[in-house]
Amino acid sequence: MREARLRILQVENLKLNKMMKRLCRYALLLQAAVVLTASCGKGNDNILTDGAASLERTFRASIPSTKLALDALHHALWEDGDDISVEGARFVLESSGSSSAIFKGTVAEDKDNYLAMLPWSEDYAFGSKTVSGRLPNRQTANEGGCAWPLAYGWSVGSDIAFHHLTTVLQITLGADMTGVREIVLHGNAGEMLAGDFSLSVNSDGSVSSFDGGSTVYESVALTGTIEANRTYCFNVLGLGTGFASGLTLEFLFEDGTVAYISKDASITLRKGEWVNLSDGITRAALTPRSIGISSKSGWDAFKAALEAESAVDDWCWNGEALLKCDLFLSDADVLETLSVPLNGNGHTISLSCSRGLAGTLSADVHDLNLAGSIDFSGNSAIGALASTVVTGVSVSNVHSSANITAGALGATNSLKLGGLAGEISGASGRVSFVNCSVSGTLTSLNYAHCAGGILAHGGSGSAPESFFDACVFRGSLAYAQGSCPFNFADGQNRDRTAGRIGGIIGDASRVTLLRDCSTADGSTLDLRLNGMTLGSGGVGGLVGRTTGNASGYTMSVTFEGANVNNACITVRDARADQHDRFGLIAGAQPKAISGSATGNGSLVFIDTTTPSTVTDGHFRFCQIAPRYKVAMKTSLDGTRTSDTNHYMSYILVTEGGKVAVFDGGWAGDAPNLKSLIKSYGGHVDAWFVSHPHQDHVDALSEILADPEGITIGTIYHTKASQSRYNPSDPSNIITKLYSRMEAFGCSVVDIREPGGRYDLDGVGIKVLSVSDEALSTDLNNSSLVLRIWDDAKSVVLLGDCGVLEGRKLLATFPSDLDCTFLQLGHHGN
Repeated sequence: MREARLRILQVENLKLNKMMKRLCRYALLLQAAVVLTASCGKGNDNILTDGAASLERTFRASIPSTKLALDALHHALWEDGDDISVEGARFVLESSGSSSAIFKGTVAEDKDNYLAMLPWSEDYAFGSKTVSGRLPNRQTANEGGCAWPLAYGWSVGSDIAFHHLTTVLQITLGADMTGVREIVLHGNAGEMLAGDFSLSVNSDGSVSSFDGGSTVYESVALTGTIEANRTYCFNVLGLGTGFASGLTLEFLFEDGTVAYISKDASITLRKGEWVNLSDGITRAALTPRSIGISSKSGWDAFKAALEAESAVDDWCWNGEALLKCDLFLSDADVLETLSVPLNGNGHTISLSCSRGLAGTLSADVHDLNLAGSIDFSGNSAIGALASTVVTGVSVSNVHSSANITAGALGATNSLKLGGLAGEISGASGRVSFVNCSVSGTLTSLNYAHCAGGILAHGGSGSAPESFFDACVFRGSLAYAQGSCPFNFADGQNRDRTAGRIGGIIGDASRVTLLRDCSTADGSTLDLRLNGMTLGSGGVGGLVGRTTGNASGYTMSVTFEGANVNNACITVRDARADQHDRFGLIAGAQPKAISGSATGNGSLVFIDTTTPSTVTDGHFRFCQIAPRYKVAMKTSLDGTRTSDTNHYMSYILVTEGGKVAVFDGGWAGDAPNLKSLIKSYGGHVDAWFVSHPHQDHVDALSEILADPEGITIGTIYHTKASQSRYNPSDPSNIITKLYSRMEAFGCSVVDIREPGGRYDLDGVGIKVLSVSDEALSTDLNNSSLVLRIWDDAKSVVLLGDCGVLEGRKLLATFPSDLDCTFLQLGHHGN
């Protein structure tokens, strides 16, 4: 019950508390934005407005009770980094190594007394003689001293005396306590030990009230370096309560073992006191506990409990699901929602899936490795860790080497591809990525909305800030690779607009902070522009686009620390008139054309005469992206209709400028196809037809009826017998096609035997299969199957070849089916 209560308190209250803390930050950010904007507008050097003043102050601070660093007699010693907060202003330590020290900083107004807090934190909210904040439940182990001192001070003149607000609980580990990863302390009666607090002081600086807040924790954990034969301390809120039924200490070891020891004696907790719990805890005195996910079956049970919203305590350590082994997961194993914090414990989850580990991540994740591959065919958000991260979540020490292929040829606009996460959702609470890295290959097959090495999209509208600290992208990101878009003059290219691409985040909507983030040497951002326009998008080594479209919100991207971009941004097949504009957008980040804070990346254009998917060898070969949608009845119930883009249309262009077209698609795609053919001179040397179904030949039929200046040398097909169509019906699709082919005036070749070879400007084209009505009454199994090749690559086009024709192919031309690119029969179905 205690652990269940803890988990409920943490999950239910975490977002509320983070939201309240963030409100203070948002107010400060908005205030700062207004001040800076006013300064720039006036064109002066004074960034302070409305008569505000900045007053320097120096305080000598002492602390008569325990603090972070202690001497042999437990006397406090100030150390470097022990900064303090004086009514929200940061005061920096000037001297260290003694029980009193000098602090310097600035305040907004001159007062007789100031309220101060130790340690420094930007999360304190100061009022008139009041302050509120939080004592964290995860505290850093510090040998011999306090893990997280919490004290308040009241200035008298230039002196501040600090007084502790916590109770210090000390333990000493024995010689056999090696390999300890974490230690958790909790009361046996579920006492509240950490979380929010509020303090009020009287006019003389004495405590008027000290109370807990809305978010409280029943446990406190020590993390970091923990060694045997050492003494460590917990800090807990001393609110006059105590351990009525005693307390329990739980130990997590590096090998995944969990063990505990309990004390039944009651203990009173008073602020400022020091309590010694033990003189030496040995491993032999501990009782083992069986918790955590230690097998694939354990993961399955955890997933089932999570989906059923039942208790997950059997798999949790200190309120977090604890991973105790490496796992290999498939689609059946990944989660729709991960709503319980996950402690990866340094283990690896290898994925072989069509999606990431979780659809929605609404709880913290840390110390986890991801590997394997993800093949995502959707047109939404995708990341190795999660598709969507809910605001308020922290992701730390998560590293992914997973390779992600996402999208589909011809799809547009909505794909958000991120190495760890696709997008942020929600309006309250900062999303943090701390010490995370991605080293896999990210490939977008379509015109993604945005793509980022760590995160694709930071959220829109009222989305809160996103924070990246010490994050590194070491992989490669290939954008819009594999498809062949063209910039048509008739306006039908309007949705072919390059999105936002960045080494860390693609679209940094709202407020974004990058601290010590980088793309490593060898990482690449490979944008195959292929004639697209950049639109409102942008490309950068660290950040792609830097602002969102939310009206009424402050939006900014801030770099702090050593931000380095070593990635090479490669732009392939851009139109020459796009170069200047592309460089301008890529340089939108300060100081660097490639979008970093230091500017040692590079931006490279690789131009070709005409855009294509495959550019090596003697020919270029493209699948023409569909533009025409039709409603089709499904074969499942005969009535349901759905929009489909399925069709077949390819174009081949040789080094010498010869052009071949394969099929062509629906009638509605004829305008696109005409524009493309005209861009290559308006003449098609060879047009191959696999079989006379609408989604393959209607565009050709429309061009034959109204060519608009297009000429064709030869049409190659494998003619269907008259038993397959009604030659006396002029409206029949096949009848119409054949009559227009005859009337067009070009050469028409009916291929009746397989094995024949054609040469087009040094490119080989071999016929592997022709119409065979003995196989089936289905025209699909009478498709003209072709092999196309040069000395660098090969392509096999199956048309709509089905199982029957496929078996014949395997029996007659097995070696010719070995190829670089394979067009699957009947659109891959």
